[in-house]
Amino acid sequence: MILNVVSIDQGTDSNQLNLDDMENLPDATAKQYGAIEQEEVEDDPFPDLNPQNNTRKPQQSLNGDIHAWRKSHSIKNKRTPGVFRQLSQDNMRFTLCLPNLACRDRLVRTPTVIMMVGLPARGKTFIARKLARYLHWIGIQTKVFNVGDYRRDAVKGYAGKEFFDPDNTEAVAIRNLCAQNALEDMCNYLQNEGEVAIFDATNTTRERRRTVYNHCVEACYFRVFFVESICDSQEVIQANIREVKLKSPDYKGVLDTVAVEDFLSRIELYAKQYEPIDGKNDEKHYSFIKIFNCGERFLVHKTRGN
Repeated sequence: MILNVVSIDQGTDSNQLNLDDMENLPDATAKQYGAIEQEEVEDDPFPDLNPQNNTRKPQQSLNGDIHAWRKSHSIKNKRTPGVFRQLSQDNMRFTLCLPNLACRDRLVRTPTVIMMVGLPARGKTFIARKLARYLHWIGIQTKVFNVGDYRRDAVKGYAGKEFFDPDNTEAVAIRNLCAQNALEDMCNYLQNEGEVAIFDATNTTRERRRTVYNHCVEACYFRVFFVESICDSQEVIQANIREVKLKSPDYKGVLDTVAVEDFLSRIELYAKQYEPIDGKNDEKHYSFIKIFNCGERFLVHKTRGN
């Protein structure tokens, strides 16, 4: 019977050896040849580790050696418990393994959530879509999850600025449910084909950011990066409203002057509960970037590895 022999030291060399000869070799010589893999693979736990041999099956009596070799070539991800990566023999491709998630090759080692933060009309959606387009262009599977779209699907017809009043308990419950649905869809996406997901919402309170962050990091083992857009230029805000918000489905068939007034009132309601990301206290462990006035200046915090 002819078997493939994978050298432990070399990782890429393979030779042919008769099984009977192999069994008669001294232990030291057998170790030198390394792990033996049979021609047909069935129970290989990491089939993508060696793409050239991913149709082969380890001999039942040698499973321990095969698994030991696999384990010795794994890289433990210390930042996200429960996540580990397998490095292929050519040292170029990474395979990600998550609980309940099949191993697969990825350009991004850990699924990443980019959470937008900021008041309305600050360019969050514009940034999110431009970023997603760029990441797609370089080959990273990316998708934007806009909570506003979920809200429009749940509530047919815009009810006016009162819907965004923090004292409107019924509306708050609906908006929280929409955010929860978007979060669940985003996590499902990253646990399957996705590599980067952009959570496009205002996320203006520490409580909302903490809830999303804890779910993504502690429950799903994702990496989270915040992008906060801050703008105090009334000229820029007015331009954003005229160019983008007036074309929103919320204001379909509404006079421009009425729509502008309503949207400015909506911004004021959000501003009442707006808490910018704090890099010194309870949010100091977050990785984030703050963009001021559409790129006038930037503040970067704990971005190593992102």
